[in-house]
Amino acid sequence: MKKKYQKISYVIAVHTTPSIRHSRIEKKSFRGLDKKTAIAREYSHIEELDIGGPIAMADFHMLNDGDINELHEKLSVIYATLK
Repeated sequence: MKKKYQKISYVIAVHTTPSIRHSRIEKKSFRGLDKKTAIAREYSHIEELDIGGPIAMADFHMLNDGDINELHEKLSVIYATLK
């Protein structure tokens, strides 16, 4: 995808710590997972779907360890660099 749409697309890798990620996943009302299942899914995504490469090669990386307002603020900073 990156080769085909290089001039009109960007990849943003959004990261958080495993403890925050697992806590959020457990609280989800839709498709929530317990910690053991969440960890298994993460390994499956990395090993079977090969998402490690696209994450490593992303145009931007951001840490999502706060609330939704902080997420929007960080995304605004990224968007501003694209104008």
